[in-house]
Amino acid sequence: MHFQRIGLLAKPGAIGANLATLYQVAEYLQNCGADVFCEPEVTLLSMSVLTPLTWPSLNLVVVVGGDGSMLNAARLAVDYGIPVVGINRGNLGFLTDICPSQLKSQLADILAGQFHREERFLLTGTIVHGDREITYDALNDIVLYLGSAAHLIEFSIEIDGVLMCRQRADGIIVTTPTGSTAYSLSAGGPILYPGLSAIALVPMMPHKLTSRPIVINANAKIVIKLENLHAQSPLVTFDSQQSLKFEAGDVLKIEQKAQRLNLIHPTHYNYFATLRDKLHWES
Repeated sequence: MHFQRIGLLAKPGAIGANLATLYQVAEYLQNCGADVFCEPEVTLLSMSVLTPLTWPSLNLVVVVGGDGSMLNAARLAVDYGIPVVGINRGNLGFLTDICPSQLKSQLADILAGQFHREERFLLTGTIVHGDREITYDALNDIVLYLGSAAHLIEFSIEIDGVLMCRQRADGIIVTTPTGSTAYSLSAGGPILYPGLSAIALVPMMPHKLTSRPIVINANAKIVIKLENLHAQSPLVTFDSQQSLKFEAGDVLKIEQKAQRLNLIHPTHYNYFATLRDKLHWES
């Protein structure tokens, strides 16, 4: 067996189809002879033999859910170098490749070592607030915006220590190729092929129509600063899952994370086929 110690992750409190798929996956993996580990938040009452998950001991993580569950798992797994594969129980499923109807056959291939491995990079964002620093990672994007209020904010962007521009906009999306088909796409950003070493900066409803998305080298160091005091503090979100206030005098530093995420795909995986399917392109 190519993978012996397998962690099983899902959205905490999984119900309905998600829970049924969790049972199915856990039972199948155990029947194949794998050691299956599970997070305490994911309770499989009839399978008390499952061992609580300990990250360093795993050699594969199987995620049951949508892209949100996959993003969470990716940020946890990346520092341990553990490959991740997703079973789609969400809506769009750009990152979760395995279809529940083909679950057993595709898992069997993966356990036998027949799969496509792909590396994706993450972003690390650090908010510097006086002498305090708060850091989070993001597989999709880091977004500066004003929360629920529709007001322009003013900010500057530096790339590798050089001023790129000052902008007035509802915010800015800094996206990886992985995240280019997520929030960034809705804001008019470009689709970036996953293998590119590139980051896109996408303004959100800019004051000037000449403020356009720009693609830069993924090795660039990005610094974003607020230009003016705002009545309401903007927010910085990481994959739409962590959210921090961004106050006057704060600095947001963004750079590529050194550790890469290893994604496992079924052997039939094709990125362009995924785009055609998910975005309803003609074929």
